[in-house]
Amino acid sequence: MGFAFALSSAIDAEPSQLERAIDMMRKLRDRGDGNGYTATCLLMYDAGPSGAVSILADEIPADLGAPQFMDRMITAILDAAPASFHRTVRERRRGRLLLEE
Repeated sequence: MGFAFALSSAIDAEPSQLERAIDMMRKLRDRGDGNGYTATCLLMYDAGPSGAVSILADEIPADLGAPQFMDRMITAILDAAPASFHRTVRERRRGRLLLEE
């Protein structure tokens, strides 16, 4: 289904390594032949001296970002599940909630 990979911001010291990671994640996707992942995601993080971790979303191309990854994964799950499953999620995606829930 999906594959997510996290990189330390230390990879910035070797720009070619970031380019390779981006290329790899794009190539791991299904190209319509049923082989590959439904969605791929690349996350870059920075660990501060205090131990706090920040996600550096602006460092990653949008087509590999978390929002598109989650959207594709949720779509794939909803497409595969019976219509009576995941009703709240389906309604939220349509922009409304079920009143009885």
